[in-house]
Amino acid sequence: MAKGKYETHVLPYLDRIRLWVGKGATAREVAEKLGINEATLYDYKRKYPKFAETLETPRGEVDDIVEAALLKRCQGYDYEEVTRWQTIGPGGKIIWLEKRTTKHLPPDPSSIQFWLTNRRKPEWKRMPDTVTEEAGDERGVILMPEVDENPK
Repeated sequence: MAKGKYETHVLPYLDRIRLWVGKGATAREVAEKLGINEATLYDYKRKYPKFAETLETPRGEVDDIVEAALLKRCQGYDYEEVTRWQTIGPGGKIIWLEKRTTKHLPPDPSSIQFWLTNRRKPEWKRMPDTVTEEAGDERGVILMPEVDENPK
């Protein structure tokens, strides 16, 4: 009995697929690498639980890593910068020198805004659906009296 495309183009490459997805490959990119149509990839995902798991597990792991990096950027952090250089020592011998400096990367406002607009949508929505005005709230256009440009 002849093997289907799943057995020949997908099943032997599950470990590679896991690596591709772990590195951020999209469904379209995985399908291209396997030589199958993207619609076929989604069909296989529905039919074969092992394949679906292969596609989902690494993506979740990568998402966790990216989320942790975004949180770190929102909070700011300290890091060590290492600078290395060569100099000539006694007798013309090359010596490697190293300088270590602790630096601070402050919290990034754009990362904070991105995090909050996605995690706390009601409070941090950029464009509210409705504008509510409380009584006495005069945030509209303010009309100023005419000013005579040629006072006497």
